[in-house]
Amino acid sequence: MSVKVTQTEQECIVEYDINHPHEIFFDTNVWISMGNNDIKALQSIQQQRGFRYRYSVTNFVELVSHLEDTPSKRCKNPFVKYKNCFVKISNICEREILPSPEMEFLKEASLERYIDTCWIPDIDQMALKIETISKSNNITEIKGVINLDHYQNLRNVDGTSFHSIMEELQEFKQPLDFIKFLNWFMKLAYFFFLERPSNNKISYEKLTQNERNQFNDVITKGAGRLFYNHCLNRVKKVLKTGKKVDPNDLYDMLQLILLRDKNRFFVTAEKAFFYYKIDDPESQKVVSWEQF
Repeated sequence: MSVKVTQTEQECIVEYDINHPHEIFFDTNVWISMGNNDIKALQSIQQQRGFRYRYSVTNFVELVSHLEDTPSKRCKNPFVKYKNCFVKISNICEREILPSPEMEFLKEASLERYIDTCWIPDIDQMALKIETISKSNNITEIKGVINLDHYQNLRNVDGTSFHSIMEELQEFKQPLDFIKFLNWFMKLAYFFFLERPSNNKISYEKLTQNERNQFNDVITKGAGRLFYNHCLNRVKKVLKTGKKVDPNDLYDMLQLILLRDKNRFFVTAEKAFFYYKIDDPESQKVVSWEQF
């Protein structure tokens, strides 16, 4: 059986095959807020139940890109704050990083041949980077092994891309024009699941009709369905309140693609995931950190 999560106001009930303990991966905000008591509790559960904790490419990029941030009133020592997250990851997570959401999406669509090798994480290299950061005493020790500029640039480029796409939502009015939303969403999907991970070597227009059908099926029936439903409901909610869609919300939602593996569930402290209810059984595998 795959993992089954039932959530009530009081508890979170997880059913799973004891011979195949499920995988839990955490949103970056959880790693940041996780305290020593949380670590001990997670380790205890791990020993008793055999659960496997995993970290994502999103976790790594978001955390490593902030290691060299300028100190501020909000965060007096960014290096210590974000380095400690890697210590936590090193202490409780499996050595192997999860595939990127783009890899999972294209694999389900049988289009993985289009993904550029730079989007495929090197398991050994990533494990070395985690170890280096968690054991480092200062930023100089990290720079000898990791190109921090690369990850800072990646974060900035992604942020610019999301902001550009989000700006188009300014033209949307209540009630939501579904066809207009669908065109906007598919443009987002083409970019983030096809053009971007292929380093612009392929586009939706260049796909064969059969490949287009495969891509669309993943959006409507496969791993992308939950991502689509969250985007739709998030946009509806934001338009109703008159607020803007936070690009970071959608960036975090990309991790939902990792629920393609039926034995995984996702724990997050981001309240935006729970502002609305989605008629999708997979949504039960998105669990609040507070409730967890």
